[in-house]
Amino acid sequence: MENQESALDIQLFVYRRLDNRFEDLPDDSPQAFELHLLRKEALHEALGSVDGWKVNWGDADDTKSHELAELLISVVSNPHFQTAAIAAITWAGAEFAKAAISEFAKKAANAVIEPLIKKQKEGKILDFMMRLPGGVMISVSRESEVSVSPDSEWPESHLS
Repeated sequence: MENQESALDIQLFVYRRLDNRFEDLPDDSPQAFELHLLRKEALHEALGSVDGWKVNWGDADDTKSHELAELLISVVSNPHFQTAAIAAITWAGAEFAKAAISEFAKKAANAVIEPLIKKQKEGKILDFMMRLPGGVMISVSRESEVSVSPDSEWPESHLS
């Protein structure tokens, strides 16, 4: 199996549901906090028990609501992770395949995207973005459409 890199840091930005705004409730309302907790639970379910990953939960575990939570996922190359990543569905298709990043980074990104798209479809999170080393940003819309683009350095990272 390919082992081009020994570790990879992925910055992940995930929006919570914004239902409170449809009811003209502020972002510090109890409903907004409940939606923040819903996202937190979804993220822990999706990303919390993957061998070979270390997650800095950042804003997702905060005690106050945030519209956008930033996490940092450190992925370590090991045989278990490689097997899991190879089994992941390639959500981004051809656009993702031609991105100028290593195969290990593509597999790692796939392994993050797959469970998060499931959480989107369950209605627990909205859009999310991943920043990969090398200047690549992967965005996944609330409709689970994946796009790959050069990194515009937005949103700004507070964890790296």
